[in-house]
Amino acid sequence: VMCEYMSSRRGARKNQMGTQYFDEFRTHFWERPEDEFDRIRTINTSNRRRNRDVGNTTPAPSIEEVERELAMRSSVRRINRSSSDISRR
Repeated sequence: VMCEYMSSRRGARKNQMGTQYFDEFRTHFWERPEDEFDRIRTINTSNRRRNRDVGNTTPAPSIEEVERELAMRSSVRRINRSSSDISRR
């Protein structure tokens, strides 16, 4: 009956049982209408694929960049420690 309803046969559309079956079974993923979540997921999936295919990944930093960053952090810590030592006096 549900297949007849979905195939738009006249008698099935008028049949209350066909309507009831359709309403009950359209909750299955292959029959339910696309909702906002589905649209967003589809957009995100296609964006991820496009970014992966194009190679839009951030390259790993060079050794020099890592050393520079570590040196800057180390000097900031030293400055912070020395200023806290001065304020304790």
